[in-house]
Amino acid sequence: MKRETIIDKLPSHAECFKTIRSAKIYIRDYKHYDLDLARNNENRGVVIDDNPDPNWASVVLENAMFDGLAIDADCFPENALPNEEAGSHASQCECVIFPADGNDEDWLLFIETKYTDSEEVAQKDDVNYPKKMFSQIKSTVNYFRQKGIIASDKRVHAIMSYPKLLEPFDSWNIPLEDVDEETGDVLQLTTEEIMQRYKIHLRPTNHALIRSAKRIKLG
Repeated sequence: MKRETIIDKLPSHAECFKTIRSAKIYIRDYKHYDLDLARNNENRGVVIDDNPDPNWASVVLENAMFDGLAIDADCFPENALPNEEAGSHASQCECVIFPADGNDEDWLLFIETKYTDSEEVAQKDDVNYPKKMFSQIKSTVNYFRQKGIIASDKRVHAIMSYPKLLEPFDSWNIPLEDVDEETGDVLQLTTEEIMQRYKIHLRPTNHALIRSAKRIKLG
């Protein structure tokens, strides 16, 4: 993947990219920040950098090849994925990350975060963060495929992150609720079934380890 592939289909994203080379990479979403802190951070939305913010939890990527592997991040603003219908936008996650100046064989990582202080709140029927996060990730990946940004059979990686909570999250995130588009049946999918159905290697976690341009370990 090259950033130009995304920019060709989504020209406004040219301003959303950041390239970073660091042993640790921090991803934060300021969209739902405390108002005073948000003003201090210029309402920046999704931010990726090489320094943690002591006031705000992050998704952390450890880059085992930081001396030789730069990472590109497309940090999505609000309404980043416009549909053909004017004024309509696809549901989206926070960002997509991949090796800079890479190719179609490299890994691709989609990230969605929810800043909740409570597992109980996250699981409430009227909140249901796991279902919402999975839906946002699926929508973003599907948009990229429909736009020809990635191949329809490309296997991608995805993180559902709760930066303010302690891991593990699997016990209350997996299986994930889904709806069969053909039958309307409600399904409960394991991570293996998500991979089979959507070619998405998904993991509820706040961490990932970048081993190389071809290998990334979630969790």
